Amino acid sequence: AVKNRIPPHPPLTLRGGDVVIPDICASFQETVVDILIEKTLAVAKNRRCKTVLVTGGVACNSKLREKMGKAARNSQITAHFASPVLSSDNAAMIAYVGGRYLAIGRQSPLSLNAFASLNLRKI
Repeated sequence: AVKNRIPPHPPLTLRGGDVVIPDICASFQETVVDILIEKTLAVAKNRRCKTVLVTGGVACNSKLREKMGKAARNSQITAHFASPVLSSDNAAMIAYVGGRYLAIGRQSPLSLNAFASLNLRKI
């Protein structure tokens, strides 16, 4: 029996050296985590906050939890993290609303653009 297996992606070349996809993903994660921490703690310091709360789907990221906790302690700021079971992703909420809209026959064309601050009226 042949298992469904994704063939390995050919190595990408960056500045003359081989870079594999996991390295790119790890580098992306590190960069995003570092930026989130830097910006969050800068705002907390600017507003003289003693505590930050990390919530939402991103709060489940173990690298963010680890690095934010350490950076916050080093900045004399307390970081609290929502429990992963309470940290839902916005995509799940939007999918739910979309399902409710479909159930009542409300549809949008595929050409619909994304609007980050779109007002979702109560169904």
